[in-house]
Amino acid sequence: MLIGELKAKTALQGQSRAVYRALGTRAIFGKSAKAFTEKTVSGTPSLQDAVVEADDPRDLPAEPPLNKATPTSNGYITFARAEVNVFESGSKTKDAVPRSAAGNCYAHLAVHRVNAGEFAETITVKYSTLAGSAVEGRDYVGVDDEFETLTFAPSETSKIIKVEIINDDSFENDEYFKVRLTDVIGEDSNDKNNPKLNHILECKVNILNDDTLKSFGDRVTALIGFNKHNFTLSAETYYGQIKEQLGLPADAGALGGIVHVIMLPWTFFNAISPPTSFMGGWPTFMYALGCVGLVTAMIGDLAGMFGCVIGLSDEITAITFVALGTSLPDTFASRMAARNEPSADAAITNVTGSNSVNVFLGLGISWMIASVYWTVLPPTDEWKCLVSVEHPEIVASYAPNGVFYVNPGGLAFSVIVFTACSVLAFVVMHIQRMSGGELGGPRRWFVAVFFVLLWITYVVLSALKSEGIIAGF
Repeated sequence: MLIGELKAKTALQGQSRAVYRALGTRAIFGKSAKAFTEKTVSGTPSLQDAVVEADDPRDLPAEPPLNKATPTSNGYITFARAEVNVFESGSKTKDAVPRSAAGNCYAHLAVHRVNAGEFAETITVKYSTLAGSAVEGRDYVGVDDEFETLTFAPSETSKIIKVEIINDDSFENDEYFKVRLTDVIGEDSNDKNNPKLNHILECKVNILNDDTLKSFGDRVTALIGFNKHNFTLSAETYYGQIKEQLGLPADAGALGGIVHVIMLPWTFFNAISPPTSFMGGWPTFMYALGCVGLVTAMIGDLAGMFGCVIGLSDEITAITFVALGTSLPDTFASRMAARNEPSADAAITNVTGSNSVNVFLGLGISWMIASVYWTVLPPTDEWKCLVSVEHPEIVASYAPNGVFYVNPGGLAFSVIVFTACSVLAFVVMHIQRMSGGELGGPRRWFVAVFFVLLWITYVVLSALKSEGIIAGF
């Protein structure tokens, strides 16, 4: 009933698919579900009113009453809400929403002076914005606590903080920033130090995207949670990028500091990545490819040395340590796709697409280069020694030239086992889709355990074949 009503109202309002998804998930599964249900029954507010909380100051909570019992109590300062939402372009159903000269809406945050008496003294409090996934200057207009101060006069119990939200008409995922209260002067000491009171000194502002998916790039942005503004770095922010990446976070703590030092070499490579605004992002792309190649080579060499130390063959280390090291990025990408999409299609296509690139480009290009190399150059003594032992007929057939040769080992057996495991995985996914619990449901843990067992089965059987315990093929 609620989903149908959401679809109908969204269609009438002409919202994009992205907005529908944002509205639907928040209204049904989010914190506003109860409030939305109650308001829908009463029939008063619109769909957007159930989600948007901060763009209209008239919707802010009422100011707290004065403390009649203690007229001289100064009270304490707190945000009225710990978290608010606002559409990037503001409400489309209200004409009187305040806007800036540029046409942007504001996030209105109510700051309350609670438990204050009629003859309370003046209280001052500073406030500032803190960047989250939203970028200051691109998603919102930042505020510095050195310049912005709220002053509560005697008997005044409510103030409003306005933060301008920048509407760039470009699709991006939902983002957030925070507004923090600092340097409160004049609070009642008893209220200030009372842990039972609800002191909210930090408010999270969620900027909900309401732009339409206009291109393939927008769809990729929605799929992987890519933040355009964080990665649209120009020359003037390059130094800031390096400084931010290499600097120790203020709230890291002891354990965070140790992890930061351990990860510093990788952080450095990430920090010196060219900004994507240079030459259309091509330097960033080539730099990323180089880093991927370097890391892959390191993983392969380290896994080979580790296998040599503990007595494992190259085939076993390849399907275990090397495979894990090079596939973890794909695993996280598939996880994010699975979390953000209603079906498993995006997660599966990410895996199959990655494997197709590895097979057709990774193996294809390298084997083509090797074939040209051995066709042009004469065979070496090492090549003759290797091939003449395993396949002397090849040496005789191509003499006096050489040829690119790869010992297939247990590849055929490994591919057969992998194909069988893949078919079983797809069958399970199809059954899950038919039963309505494709990526979740009551059987999600059984499915997860089954998939892990499939991987273990593949590794064990391939290892047994590599060691000669399983004959044939």
